[in-house]
Amino acid sequence: MIRLNAKLPTLIALLCSLAAAAGCAVEPTSDEASVASTSEALTADESVVERKTTDDGVELVTTELGPHQYRIVTSATFDRPVARVWPTFLDFQNLVELGLPGSASDFVWVDGGSPQKVPSSFQFISGGETIHEEVYYRDNHTHTMRYRLLQPALGFVEIDSVLQLENVRGRAHYTATRVVTLDPNLPVEALSSLLVLETANLKTYFAKKK
Repeated sequence: MIRLNAKLPTLIALLCSLAAAAGCAVEPTSDEASVASTSEALTADESVVERKTTDDGVELVTTELGPHQYRIVTSATFDRPVARVWPTFLDFQNLVELGLPGSASDFVWVDGGSPQKVPSSFQFISGGETIHEEVYYRDNHTHTMRYRLLQPALGFVEIDSVLQLENVRGRAHYTATRVVTLDPNLPVEALSSLLVLETANLKTYFAKKK
């Protein structure tokens, strides 16, 4: 049985506060017809619980895979070519600081890790707890990176993520696919809204970057 983290109510409030601009909610806001048509392509055990496109062009699809387990996909097109975007991804500290500014601190590579080495683990502080993760795969040709949570924290039990950049008419199309297992008391809508905000922040950064 998963124990309820004592700081979980604080985390939920933090997620909703940070994701307010992305429309944080504790109830699914999917269009039922859209969800029904999408679900036809899923397995019997999977169902779409949220699907939307924000005003700033971030797409979100959240699929329930099992009890407290979800696949959350966010995507957006950045106003820069892949060759200009990918170097920023090579140091994960950039993604932490640009994606959610002000919500994380004390980033450090640990156990001999570094931006140049894969696999490499790192940690940072968020919500008063240490988040310990590892970049375990990176392909500079397909512009793909995989990373995972190494130990449960803040109501996150497991997270396995794939980040990918693809060239679409000379611009970088970004897709982040995360398979997550959550504490039963952590609403998935709070996390998905936070990931939408993270994607929007990255999109804004590259739109401004010269």
